[in-house]
Amino acid sequence: MIVDDWKGMEIYSSDDLLKWVKQPDRILEQPGKGKDDQAMGGHCDVLVQGDKAWVFYFTHPGRRKDAPAPAGSFDHKRTVIQVAELEYNNGTITCDRDRPVYLQLNRN
Repeated sequence: MIVDDWKGMEIYSSDDLLKWVKQPDRILEQPGKGKDDQAMGGHCDVLVQGDKAWVFYFTHPGRRKDAPAPAGSFDHKRTVIQVAELEYNNGTITCDRDRPVYLQLNRN
């Protein structure tokens, strides 16, 4: 389960859907390097196709910590949708938001 806690995305896992364990590290908390990906990621959804999974997430480029746009301005309100491939290794879910993504959406 992925939860948007406005500090990146919290990851939880459960074997029985009753007891949940929080992953120590959040994903999408640290900015990416792409032009419109230099702010925290949030409001995500996950797409699974076959043995791969991707996280689609929003960024607000005008809300960068190092160069915020004036509150209420167009740049402060602008939203961009990004995508990164999720990886599962040793019980931990991660994503490298700077790695290129190659994705073909299936209709099924």
